[in-house]
Amino acid sequence: MKTKQYIIIGILIFSLIACKKDDSKILNTSVSGKIITLGTNNYPGNDFKSKLLLQRYESSGILVGGFKTIDTISTDKNGQFSFEFKAKNDYSQHRIELFSEYDFHFTPEPLLINTGKKNNLIIKYVPYAWIKLHVVNQNPSLGDELYINWGGGDISRLYGPFNDTILKLRGGNLFTSPSISFYRNENKRDIRDSFYLPGFDTTYHSINTNI
Repeated sequence: MKTKQYIIIGILIFSLIACKKDDSKILNTSVSGKIITLGTNNYPGNDFKSKLLLQRYESSGILVGGFKTIDTISTDKNGQFSFEFKAKNDYSQHRIELFSEYDFHFTPEPLLINTGKKNNLIIKYVPYAWIKLHVVNQNPSLGDELYINWGGGDISRLYGPFNDTILKLRGGNLFTSPSISFYRNENKRDIRDSFYLPGFDTTYHSINTNI
C-alpha cells in the first residue's frame, strides 16, 4: 500500500515539475500600435478595419523553412491594434505581415516582433509621389551619355543632345537621391542631387549638365 502511495506522490511531483518546465518555455508577448501614412499621423484606411497577419517561422529541414500565418488580427476604424499571444521559447522568429493594401501607398515590409516583451509598432505606409525630371544637355557633344540610377535596377539612359522629361513614381514624404553620371569622351562626371518629394503630388525638378 505504501509503495502505491509513493508511486502516486512521485507521479504528482513529476507532473508539477513538467508543468513548470512547460511554463518556462512560454513567452507572453503583447503587441500594440497604429497604421499611418509616412510623414503624417493619418490612417490611410479611411475608417475601414484592416487586417494584420501574425506569422511564425517554421523550419521543415536544413536550410528549408518559411513564415506561416498563425493568427489574423483586425485593427479598429482608426488603424489601431492591440493583441497578445504566447510564443514558444525556441528562438523562432515572429512577425507581422501587412495584409491590407491602400490606394496610392506602397506596402511596407513585414515587421519582426520581440517575443516575451511589449511591442509598440508604428506601421508606416509610404505614399505615392511623382518626380517630373527635366534633363538638358546644354552644350552637347557627340557621344554624350547620361545615366540616372533610381535604385532597384531602374536606370534612365539618355544619349547625345538630349532635352527630355522623365516621369517616375517614387516614395513620398521622403528625400530621393538618384545616382547620376555623365559621360563625355571617356570622362565621367558624377552629379550629386537630392530633392524632397511630398506625398500624393508631382514635383518638378531639372538637371542641366552645363559642360
